[in-house]
Amino acid sequence: KTTGIIVTGDILQLKDSDDAVFKEYPLLIYGDVNGDGDINLIDIFDVHRHIVRMALFEEPFTKAADVNGDGDVNLIDIFDIHKHIIRSEDIKQ
Repeated sequence: KTTGIIVTGDILQLKDSDDAVFKEYPLLIYGDVNGDGDINLIDIFDVHRHIVRMALFEEPFTKAADVNGDGDVNLIDIFDIHKHIIRSEDIKQ
């Protein structure tokens, strides 16, 4: 992908002068747990499903769901995403 917004799940590739990839980094946007580039109620729903083990995330989506960075995806992360959606507090990237 060379255009558009950065979303969770995108890969940053570092290339040499011959255009060969020598390093890749998975990208994430905290709160964008479904990789669509938006932080919205769907992300809250997906985090809830992860918490109750209905649908578990893989990396980097698990890390994107842990918006407070405490190493645990829980209701506090849902609350932080909600605060971001209603614009009372931004999620720090």
